[in-house]
Amino acid sequence: MESAIARALGMQLQPVAVLFSDEKPEGAMQFAERRWGCVMWLLASAAKGRAACADAATFGCIGGASGWGSATSTRRAGRAESSASTVLSTGNDGSEHGRATADALAAQGWRPRRSSTSARRGYVKTPELTKAFVDALPMTEVPKRYVVLKPLAEVANGEVPETVIFLVDPDRLAGLVCSPTTPAAATRT
Repeated sequence: MESAIARALGMQLQPVAVLFSDEKPEGAMQFAERRWGCVMWLLASAAKGRAACADAATFGCIGGASGWGSATSTRRAGRAESSASTVLSTGNDGSEHGRATADALAAQGWRPRRSSTSARRGYVKTPELTKAFVDALPMTEVPKRYVVLKPLAEVANGEVPETVIFLVDPDRLAGLVCSPTTPAAATRT
């Protein structure tokens, strides 16, 4: 599937199709089971031409699993609401609950980086505000085994992407969201 928009914008990276599938694409990048990895590497792989995928055991990080709507993956990781709320705001360093969350993940076989369970991210000012934000997020179930990210150009006939991601710089973003000025509109005062 070719993108006329990508061609018109002269994009440096390929648009990425996100699909749900019960089959893993041949040669797709995938994290090892129960090992930490940022889902942005999967996106980057697809934008550069190599398909990537994740399932409930290979989603890489809890935030990534939540981001694509995998409620099952999030629960399987032993996500603790208060731990997520503090790591995204004030941090779990020195927190008994934060250490307990890291220990619970390790007991399930996960080997997260220390910073993913304890360091302060500072995205939101307080744990309470973070919890309110997280509680408002929609959690759905991915209807197939895999979330697949692949270049839009590799989407086969009959495949229907759930969404398409365009990775663009600010100028190209403006091209996506702004209509060009017409000569008549430019002469109006």
